[in-house]
Parts: sequence; structure tokens; C-alpha cells
Amino acid sequence: MIRILIALLLISLTVTAAACDTTTTETGVDAGAASDSSDEGAKPEPKLKHRLTCSYDLGEVGASGFENIRIIAGGELENTGNIGVVARVTFTWDMVGQADYKVRKTYRVKRGQTREVDYAEGVGQDFITAHQAGSQDCTARAKIVDTFGSAK
Repeated sequence: MIRILIALLLISLTVTAAACDTTTTETGVDAGAASDSSDEGAKPEPKLKHRLTCSYDLGEVGASGFENIRIIAGGELENTGNIGVVARVTFTWDMVGQADYKVRKTYRVKRGQTREVDYAEGVGQDFITAHQAGSQDCTARAKIVDTFGSAK
């Protein structure tokens, strides 16, 4: 009985994760990223968790089709390391017949802090048509590109 309940719970968690358009990842710093902390004190251990998602909103239907179409993205960056981090967030919308559309933004996240990330941009019907003709995928990634402050 317990095995059946565990199996059902695992299936439920798998289905929930597959239906969600959110990425959660913990990232360490790149080998090339700089740090302005001194050699004194704790060893810098930059870590970042991110829960990010992206999509699009068709807005309202007007006399000439959809109006107020926009792409939307957002989530949270959580610094779980012992030093401040600079994170580059990249949202990418898959497109057919043209290059994928990428938005990159850089955020500073203090040690032990969580930061909200939000993005919205108005787009036209041609954008949505090119996006829908493909896989309709949108990816969201965050990468530590630098550190700041001192490790504690």
C-alpha cells in the first residue's frame, strides 16, 4: 500500500513539473568571473538559485485581430552563497524564419537576498506568428558573471 502511494506521489510530482514552464537551477560562479573580495576571511562561494519563467500574452481581441500582445517573463533570483553575485538572466523565445529573440538583463543580488525579476514588452502579430510556428518554447536561464563584496 505504501509503495503504491509513493509511486502515485512520484507520478504526480513528475506530471506537475512537466506541465510547469519554470526553471529552477543552482549555479556556481564561472572560473573566469572576477571577485573583489580580499584573501582575508572566508573563501568566496558564490551560489545562485533561480526560479524563472517566460511566455506571451495575446491581450484582447479587437476589430483588427489581437491587440496589446506582449511577451512576459519573470521570477526570482536567490543568492544562497556567502558573497554578493552579479547574475545575467537570459530569456529566449524560439522563432521560425528569423533568429530567436533574446532578452538579457543583469542583476546584482546581495548575499542571502532574493530579488524579483520582471520583464514585459509589447510585440506585434508577426512576432507571435513566428513564435507559434515553431516549438513555442521559451527558455529562461541565469548565470553568475561576477561577484562583489566580501565573503562571510
